[in-house]
Amino acid sequence: MPEANNWNDKTITEFRANGGRVGGNFEGAPVALVHHRGRKSGREYVNPVMYLPDDADNEAIYVFATKGGAPSNPDWYRNLTAAGQGTVERGRETYPVTVRELQGDERDRIYDEQARRYPGFADYAKRTAGIRTIPVLELNRSSRRSLNTPDEESEMTYDNEAIVRHAYHTAEGSVLDVAGFVGSFANDGVINLGHAGIEPSGVGQESYRGEQLGELVLRIAKLFPDVHRELHRVNVLGDTVAVELSIQGTFLGPLETPAGIVQPTGAKVDGPCADFWYLRDGKIEMFDCYIMLDTMRAQMGVT
Repeated sequence: MPEANNWNDKTITEFRANGGRVGGNFEGAPVALVHHRGRKSGREYVNPVMYLPDDADNEAIYVFATKGGAPSNPDWYRNLTAAGQGTVERGRETYPVTVRELQGDERDRIYDEQARRYPGFADYAKRTAGIRTIPVLELNRSSRRSLNTPDEESEMTYDNEAIVRHAYHTAEGSVLDVAGFVGSFANDGVINLGHAGIEPSGVGQESYRGEQLGELVLRIAKLFPDVHRELHRVNVLGDTVAVELSIQGTFLGPLETPAGIVQPTGAKVDGPCADFWYLRDGKIEMFDCYIMLDTMRAQMGVT
């Protein structure tokens, strides 16, 4: 599985760097990144998949749970069908989708068309014959009309939790997609970094905008190359998302302080943190992050 995860991460990074285009086995094929949440863990996962566009409806695409012709269905299929919804990155767009599994003749017609365009899918079907029928899912862009003004144009709904989880994912040490992280923010988006858990007179706050957003992510990754945010609780209230989490990693990079540079100790950190995200129209306008700095300093061996 680590090999597959590494391949996924490389494909995801290439996809986001090139506006949805990738090379290798996917070169020239339509590819989307499908976000799905674990049925038990609640964690967000992202899988690159080939899709078939609906020629009559640009809001719908079809994806195929081939798992390379393996005898079992992939986890992303089980997670999407259990939730009935997910999020898709297609080109430079990220949007929420509803999930519908095709059955019978409709399923066969769509799968056969994909196999006609890409013969590898016919091979997958041969490998799974008599074991399982490869599922086909329709992912349809979610939208709604305002209940107060039904004659107005459709208003797009956004899965704010998925957008926030995506931002966390791009800042993981194993991914470090700086462009993807910055792209989650509005043009005038801001990060306010607060220091909680220290003496009241020492509480400080720094603000970051524009290119500084990416610089902050890189700065943290330099300190903790394996940085991981473990999300414990996510609460969504409209365009506000509050997250209780821990910042985990290994102190392997030099820390610049007013008193000088502190050399890394190799210590493991697991610092509590509270984040508040404020979004509008699918973009992050403000991100307030409160770190228990005294706890992290003690774990790092910094006095």
